[in-house]
Amino acid sequence: MITNLDQFQDRIPETARSTVKHFNKITDIPRPSGHEDLMREHLIDWAIENGFENIQVDKAGNLAIHVDATSEKTEDWPLMILQGHMDIVTEGGNDTKPTEAFFDTDEEDNLWLKANGTTLGADNGMGVAMAMALAEDKTIEHGPQTLLFTVREEIGLKGAEEIDPNILVPENKRDKPVIVVNCDSEFGADLLCVGCAGAQDVSARFELADAREDMPEGYIGVRVDLTGLPGGHSGIEIHEGRGNAIQLLNALLTETKLMFSGIKLININSSPDAKRNVIPSSVSFEIAVPIENLEIIKATMKGFLDALKAMPSHVNDKLCIYENMVTSPEFLKDIALHTTSMPVDKPRVVNDRTRDCIMAAIGNICNLSTEA
Repeated sequence: MITNLDQFQDRIPETARSTVKHFNKITDIPRPSGHEDLMREHLIDWAIENGFENIQVDKAGNLAIHVDATSEKTEDWPLMILQGHMDIVTEGGNDTKPTEAFFDTDEEDNLWLKANGTTLGADNGMGVAMAMALAEDKTIEHGPQTLLFTVREEIGLKGAEEIDPNILVPENKRDKPVIVVNCDSEFGADLLCVGCAGAQDVSARFELADAREDMPEGYIGVRVDLTGLPGGHSGIEIHEGRGNAIQLLNALLTETKLMFSGIKLININSSPDAKRNVIPSSVSFEIAVPIENLEIIKATMKGFLDALKAMPSHVNDKLCIYENMVTSPEFLKDIALHTTSMPVDKPRVVNDRTRDCIMAAIGNICNLSTEA
């Protein structure tokens, strides 16, 4: 819920109050991708309460709510489909609990809606709320409408890919022209977006059954953690140079490996609940190094990181380029590198050839967010 809604109610424009009212209720509903049931039930209950009883759900879980035209005069207007998605990117625990949202003001006294420790879910909760507000507004003339709410959008538009086209348009409206408005855009209310970029998944698979070998004598296991990056949404903030923890640590180890060829790779761990469209903010590599070189290797990695943080900006006076990454020094100020010796009993390491293949793959895949 929006914890301080009453305090700022008078500052919300009259035309937006219904949207905010609906979004306030939506924040109480956990809705990670693939688990949209509670959200769908909420939307169906709302539709029935408002007399929108022509409701369809396809096998994928996509929901279509058909809304009649406001009058006989508008009955022949083109059918308008208002499309949004029910799921959100969940971070910080709102995959199982409500989102705690609040209004805040900036230095210029602009009003912002934020979340406390989690993602806000405005993508696409705000778009869904807008469609609901438009459908129930009796002051707006409109033709027939379909409110289309899809599932699993945040993990690759899966709901849209699997949609049953028969739910899009009521049978008695299929001779009408159709206008589709996607209520999921990053622009303000004064702009219409007529297109968007897509995404592509890249999977690198390595057969490791024969690529493991015993850790050599005289080696010690070391866990290297890189933390402190801000993360962000890869569809909105990828151009800001926020830094990708997996790529940054991989680059540091690659540089170090050039000086100390004996570094072995044990494992790479990203967050177990990492999302494919979230820029990784932390990562840990488990490596094995000669005991005699441990301290100098740790110092070398720290030196590379300090040098990276001190690099001048080269792109638009804001961004610098490093190892195929566009990274802004302002986002590196809180970055930290921790090394911890691992008292393990003869761990298995990846052989050098496979290690080099894995690290080369990471270095050439932008916004990598999967676990290797």
